[in-house]
Amino acid sequence: MVLEKVVPVSIALPKSYRDLLRRIALEESLKNPNQQIITTSQLGREILCAFLRERLEGKSKKDA
Repeated sequence: MVLEKVVPVSIALPKSYRDLLRRIALEESLKNPNQQIITTSQLGREILCAFLRERLEGKSKKDA
């Protein structure tokens, strides 16, 4: 991931998606208990950034 200034953004998710993000974050944290705890926000940010990066790369390929 590109190291850029991170700014807060609030989004609303269905409860089921929030619960899923929480569960995945907890599972990842339990896999590596000696490393930094993964939060729901971190996981959501990674997923959203990956999605947007793919969209931008796809758009760039269409423009070329």
